[in-house]
Amino acid sequence: MIASPRLRTIMVGLIVVLVSACASDAIGSDSDLSGLSEFQKEILEDGSVTYSELERAVLAFVDCAAANGVTVEIAYREDIRAFEYGYTGSADSFESDLAAVEEGFCQKEFKSEVELVWADQAWTAEDDEAFYSFIADCLTSRGIPVSDPLAELGVVSQLHPMEYDQCFDQAVENVEQ
Repeated sequence: MIASPRLRTIMVGLIVVLVSACASDAIGSDSDLSGLSEFQKEILEDGSVTYSELERAVLAFVDCAAANGVTVEIAYREDIRAFEYGYTGSADSFESDLAAVEEGFCQKEFKSEVELVWADQAWTAEDDEAFYSFIADCLTSRGIPVSDPLAELGVVSQLHPMEYDQCFDQAVENVEQ
């Protein structure tokens, strides 16, 4: 196994910030669970996720990834209450293997909604406001005015992707501190 040029770390708890508001409304009744795998349904049937359940989902994801040619290194970050993921695989098929694992079966079968619910339990409205305000302030300092972060950042991220990504990364670093 060699490291891919795209070897990366994903801080799920921070990425989930962008969609965590959906998670609290998404889980709660049997009909809400209908599109999920049996594995995730079992974990989410009570509407919450314990650390033990999160860990079980992440380890199942890691095993699934390994079976599909991708080695996953994980570390739980208490400061952001999320797992970090590092991926490696064979150079000739890494991109397609990683896409299949992250966006395909392994993610959907074992952890997609479980991580969302976990993050939603850990992240507050005040955290959202501070995170998005940081991004808005960063963009404004770069000459891209943002007056209403929650309403405007989606459009700004499309119009100014490089600046948005840089400010998002700085916001992530700010949360980590």
